Amino acid sequence: MESATSELLSQLMQTLVEHIRVSRSGINDSNEEVIDPVRSTSEVSRSALDEEIKLFELAVEAIGTYSANALAALRSRRNETTPVYRLPNEILSSIFEGIGIEDIQSTSPLEAPINVAGVSKVWRSVAFNTPSLWKLIKALPLGLVPTFLDRSKQSGLDIFIDYTKQPRGACRAQLALLVPHADRWRSLLVQLGTVSRTHELNRYLKYQLPRLEALCFFGSDPVLDIDETGTLQGIPRENAPRLRQLCLDSTYLPLSSPLFSDLTFLLLSNISYTSPDAGRRLLGVIDACPLLQNLSLTNLYFIDPIPPNPNDTPPPPAAPIHLPDLRFIRFSNLSLWVIRSILSRIVTQAYCQLFMSTRLLPRESPRDILPATVQNLHNIRSVSSLEVSVIGRGRDMRIHGSVPGSIGTFTIVMEDEPMGHTRIQRTLLAFAQHLPLPLESLKISGFQRRKGSASIMPQILSHFPQLAEITFDGCHKAFIEALVISATRHVCPRLERLQIDFCTITDTVLIDLMRSRIFPPRDPVARSSFTNDAPVCPLNLLRLYRCRKITMRSIPRLQEYARMLAWVLEGQLDDDYHVLTSSHPRLSVVDSSSNDE
Repeated sequence: MESATSELLSQLMQTLVEHIRVSRSGINDSNEEVIDPVRSTSEVSRSALDEEIKLFELAVEAIGTYSANALAALRSRRNETTPVYRLPNEILSSIFEGIGIEDIQSTSPLEAPINVAGVSKVWRSVAFNTPSLWKLIKALPLGLVPTFLDRSKQSGLDIFIDYTKQPRGACRAQLALLVPHADRWRSLLVQLGTVSRTHELNRYLKYQLPRLEALCFFGSDPVLDIDETGTLQGIPRENAPRLRQLCLDSTYLPLSSPLFSDLTFLLLSNISYTSPDAGRRLLGVIDACPLLQNLSLTNLYFIDPIPPNPNDTPPPPAAPIHLPDLRFIRFSNLSLWVIRSILSRIVTQAYCQLFMSTRLLPRESPRDILPATVQNLHNIRSVSSLEVSVIGRGRDMRIHGSVPGSIGTFTIVMEDEPMGHTRIQRTLLAFAQHLPLPLESLKISGFQRRKGSASIMPQILSHFPQLAEITFDGCHKAFIEALVISATRHVCPRLERLQIDFCTITDTVLIDLMRSRIFPPRDPVARSSFTNDAPVCPLNLLRLYRCRKITMRSIPRLQEYARMLAWVLEGQLDDDYHVLTSSHPRLSVVDSSSNDE
């Protein structure tokens, strides 16, 4: 078989070479080189061999071209047999539209519609006739901008100008091509790089923008409200009647601008306001956006308000700001009084998510952040589960609360480099005193140092009497000892479930804790044995996870004091819990309201 194939290929190549030789002979005859008689026979032979090599190279090239074309045709015919190829063009167009826009700030060349148009002739034809695929114009070669404008038909345009990755002249040229189509702009996102470029953009925003829904400017340097180079000129609201999203980072727009109205998304960042009434105007902006869904205020500076004269008549209470659609709030590096002013006025629903990150001075506490009452903040007052974590190498604290059966949450990250564990605990105590939430579940993580815990932790827990479940994760044993009932202290009387993870607690401390919750210390006799008249409030579930001082020898002793015991010991290869249920008659009565495993 191989011999026959080789012979056939030899004949094919000879035939093809001869055909090429004949086709080239006319060219060579007209330019036939006169052989110099002085040249040696070897030089003439080498010239003839070079010619023969050239003929074979042309033959191989011709075979390669033919093979590539034939394979492409066969593959195209094969593709036509696939189910997706038989889809109607309308369905393909809908699929392409469903691809969505890639990251608007990405500069990858392999994105829709370029990648889609390169798959097949049919796909290319469908892509060319799907205007929505061509509506995103970002970092394009200037020659392609008219192509995108033409193929997008009358679709709204999403425009991204990046001064940090494109030459300034290229950005200006691109904007010049887009200005005649300003009536089609749907969104404009500009990566400024430096503040000085904000001012030159004003010339492009003086046109009618009837379809503009989103206007976003992102810079790299903080801007003062008195710096004209970083200021957007007043844009009449009638020029952009459909504007709903406004993002101003390192870009100043006077808070009195009519653009600050009827928004659903508002982001302000890296701006310093020197006007003493800026805080009041910001509240006016929020009030002018009753359909607001997302509010983000970060790295904003406000001058502290002038304290009111105690002799003056206090102003009437400000009207609440109802924001029924508000889903997300973010405050970061914002003056505490500004946060407090906003939270005192707005009315949120239980599904709202609130995130606050702030730096506390030594004299400050959560009282300076949260208003006197949170009845207007349903996402806070409805919280029943709370997580408290020490983060940032023990310097910062994170408090995260969640609403059962809802996506509503609130998170407070309090940063302070010299805070320390004692300060963190005192801050948490101030939070508990100021905001006695109806907590049912509490998780405490990262309190690895004993300092301050013996006196402060019981006070913290005393403000949450409805707690039914507590988790300690990576905490010092002194925090867990706060649950021990004494003659003068009975914290968390409804506690049913206790989980301890990665803690250095001993079985002796645990037994003392659980015994105290069965036999409150009245007299030595009551603590030494089971008696019929002792009040019963044992743990329904004690769960231990990789506490290195708890061993298998501890399990039988611990089992006596919990209705259910589950554990994963240090060194255990898997994470499957071992479970034991106590058979002691003292622990057999299980509260019907509990949620045991």
